[in-house]
Amino acid sequence: MNAEERFRAALDSASHPVELPGCFISWLRAYWLDSNESEALSLWEETVRESWWDAAECIRCLDATLQNPADNFDSLIREHGGMLLQHELPDGYYREYTRGEYIAWLGGVRDRFAGILNTSIPGSG
Repeated sequence: MNAEERFRAALDSASHPVELPGCFISWLRAYWLDSNESEALSLWEETVRESWWDAAECIRCLDATLQNPADNFDSLIREHGGMLLQHELPDGYYREYTRGEYIAWLGGVRDRFAGILNTSIPGSG
């Protein structure tokens, strides 16, 4: 199996199940706890350089999380990622993201992380 086939196999959800929410909690702790967005992206780029197959597993986990978010999805992000996602209101107050906005945030992050991974995989050009 060549490197690109290994990558595709790592993304294949049929090859082995994703353990939710454990993989999502691990991802939050690894990339977001005590990190800002720039630091999280740097950590991700390091993972991609050093172990793209592990990065592919993370993308599988994020895909599975987005397909079936836990009932306590937003509290997992707060507790294990150390993040309270909020909108600043015109009056200077803040409003926490809704569940849907937390899910949309994760979808955007997943897309950015996958984009970094997809441009770095063996055989991608």
